[in-house]
Amino acid sequence: MCGVTTSCQRAQFAQLALIGIGGSLLFGACGTSHDRDGGLDAALEDAAQLNDGGGAPDAQGLDDGGAPHPFIEFCVARQHLYCEGVVACCTIPGRMYDGPCDVGTIRSGCETLAADPALTDGTLTWLPDEAARTLAELEARRPGCEAIDRAWDYGRVLEGTLEAGAECTPQSPRMSGLGRLRCRPGLRCELTGTSDDFTGTCAEPGAQGDSCNHDCGPGLFCQWHTDSTPYRGLCQVQDEAAECFGDFGCSTMYCELRSCTPIEPADTWCIVHGF
Repeated sequence: MCGVTTSCQRAQFAQLALIGIGGSLLFGACGTSHDRDGGLDAALEDAAQLNDGGGAPDAQGLDDGGAPHPFIEFCVARQHLYCEGVVACCTIPGRMYDGPCDVGTIRSGCETLAADPALTDGTLTWLPDEAARTLAELEARRPGCEAIDRAWDYGRVLEGTLEAGAECTPQSPRMSGLGRLRCRPGLRCELTGTSDDFTGTCAEPGAQGDSCNHDCGPGLFCQWHTDSTPYRGLCQVQDEAAECFGDFGCSTMYCELRSCTPIEPADTWCIVHGF
């Protein structure tokens, strides 16, 4: 349990603000580190060998030697690199995080994500080359606080295989759930029902006015709302001149005081708002 301290409150806020997206930070716990031996260095070394050893993952998400899915080591390495970038680079008040970037806490969150049945039921294809490229890019850009993609999500390294009309009901309607990625490229897992009783079906990306969970078609974004539904809002046209209520409403991925605003390269590492 976190104590009532400023740093812990910031950690809790960061976790809540980011847990809804595939590229979210998975941190927020206070206390001592629970890193495994080797910590981040070991995670990076493991993740760097995504194409090597043990054979390719089978339909159960395990390689032919019974090793855990490589997604876990990738997730740990990426989340830690991202977390350190937020700490070192972000200068926007209210979007910062002052650490700690605890590998043990991050690993726990990544293992929770990896427990999603979608990762092991054969409906997702692991893309090791893209995973390796993602880590290399973050490692290269973090020291100089160079710009990164604020809209990155796990759909870049996990590709769905289900066709239109197939059931894709995720384990959870949350943005972070890997089950939402089960549909083949060009389709989305459209959720219907309520937050307690929902169904997912592979369908075309959302059109203007459709319900959505950050899965709208080109030129549109998912305008967040607070209804008790498994989706996040309604698809709206992305209009830079219009009033915005979250970063996804802006091509810059930065909404400040309800206006789309340019963003400095270093601040692309800042916490994303608008889930």
